Amino acid sequence: MRVAYALCMFAGLAAATGSARAQTVPADKPELEFLDYWQLDTNLPTGSSYLNSLSKSTTDLDTYSDSYFRIVTGGGVSMKARFGGAVTSTGTAYARTELREMADASTKAAWGCTGKAKQMFARLRIKTTGRFKPEMSVAQIHDGSSDNLQVLYQYDAVQNGNTFPASGAIGDKGKIVAKWNGKSTEVDTLDAAYVVGDTIEITVTANGAAGAGSMRVDYKNVTQSNKTSWATHAFESPSGACYFKAGNYHQSCSKQFVDGTSNPTCSSKIFPTSSGFTWEPDTDAGNTSELILYNLTVTPKGN
Repeated sequence: MRVAYALCMFAGLAAATGSARAQTVPADKPELEFLDYWQLDTNLPTGSSYLNSLSKSTTDLDTYSDSYFRIVTGGGVSMKARFGGAVTSTGTAYARTELREMADASTKAAWGCTGKAKQMFARLRIKTTGRFKPEMSVAQIHDGSSDNLQVLYQYDAVQNGNTFPASGAIGDKGKIVAKWNGKSTEVDTLDAAYVVGDTIEITVTANGAAGAGSMRVDYKNVTQSNKTSWATHAFESPSGACYFKAGNYHQSCSKQFVDGTSNPTCSSKIFPTSSGFTWEPDTDAGNTSELILYNLTVTPKGN
């Protein structure tokens, strides 16, 4: 695995030069465990089809970096996605630049949702969102068909002087919530006053101290004097096996992809009038949301 190789190289270079090896791609970062246990789902098309996004395997990530997934000043990894970027399937409206848990370099993680004790830790900051639907999922427990947990940023117009559309930039105010079992009726607020640009830490636990069949989120807003909270909920009839996801899965889209073809699932979206949310303009299809990822770990590894 890359970690063994990287540690060996690190030791050799440190001995030879007295300094650490330069980090040039995200997989060089020990804070991300060298991405040995992750696959990257991109907002890039497979071939010419924007209805089938490109994925990068653990092995691909050993050397992979581009304008949507790269190390930036400060040591974090920028994860950008276009509002008209490619989607993972014909039934998906939103593009993403998101990491999917792997059991090893060639096997996707698929652990027992209600029985396997697992934990994911992520340290990150949201930098840019959509303007017309400013929402972003930053961490998930996913099963074979849908999400059992989403940790979401949601813009709150009231906190922004009833301004809409949003600026979509640092300074926007909103909430961080835990949405359970894919239901809008099962939501806990983790941070009622999140400001875009704040650095946060999220620990997601499955089947931990709260017992088998449970999920828990522990939350810390590092920027706001380490403000903390937590929430827990039971799994409800998960489908198949589970895995973690982390990164930028913005919850907004344009009706057209960046190549001018139609995004039919986005076009069919109906937004509640009370939310103020709507589609991103087709003229903004090439614009991006951005999340900066600093740390990502999973315990234990594998299935």
